Amino acid sequence: MKVRAPGKINLALQVLRKRDDGFHEIRSLMVSVGLADDVIVETIDRNHIEVTCDTPNVPCDPSNLAFRAAENLKRHTGVKTGCRIHLVKRIPVGAGMGGGSSDAAATMIALNRLWRLGWSRARLAEVGAEIGSDIPFFFWPSGARVYGRGECIKPTTMTWRGFAGLVSSGDHVSTVEVYIRCTPRDTPDNLQAIASANSSTEISPQLCNDLEASVFEVAPRVRKMRDALIESKIASDNIRVTGAGSVLFELFDDRRSADAFIERAGKCPLVASSWVVAIPAPPA
Repeated sequence: MKVRAPGKINLALQVLRKRDDGFHEIRSLMVSVGLADDVIVETIDRNHIEVTCDTPNVPCDPSNLAFRAAENLKRHTGVKTGCRIHLVKRIPVGAGMGGGSSDAAATMIALNRLWRLGWSRARLAEVGAEIGSDIPFFFWPSGARVYGRGECIKPTTMTWRGFAGLVSSGDHVSTVEVYIRCTPRDTPDNLQAIASANSSTEISPQLCNDLEASVFEVAPRVRKMRDALIESKIASDNIRVTGAGSVLFELFDDRRSADAFIERAGKCPLVASSWVVAIPAPPA
């Protein structure tokens, strides 16, 4: 069974406080984008989990979130059938776009069908949250307001539909290292204002990411890339980091403007790769 695993961007990411359990309390507006991995899952006779990937720097051992998702689902259900998971990666690793979490959710969706569990997506999300804070979002991937440490999801319909130009420095950014350096603050809740806006012109000044300064500390090349794009007038001051990664995004109302941005950004020597993606992601 093949399941599409879309990436995401954070239109807003507010870090409110550090919790007693060691995680951070966040408030975020996430939307899926039209850049996706493929997760191909099949059952095998042995009571064993295997992961393979077409990208060399992705671990295929028990540290992989798709592996851990299958393992955790087996533990909760007592299923003795094994599975083989193959990941076709398009979402860059360590980019803040949730590729590993999306792969994990897609693995659970596939196994729910293959093992005939009959679980609801809410139940799958609850079990997924045990191994990764971003995983629950990908069971309702169009758009959602996200709270808690990321496990509390309120599906949201975006009024605006458009495109994002994504640029990556190619760095692998550690989420743990970014959060260690983050200083929580009391940021006003603007999630609904963004979700109900009608154009990129309305949304862009409201974009925010409280992890951005920490990302720049961990990966200085990301800051240099942003500064170079702004100074050369390729990007506006509203260009933002997504999540805790190495990808910057800018919003556009039409594909032509997004394509023009990517064409110009590609000439910047600090840009390793770039894409134009639809927001939210088109249906699978």
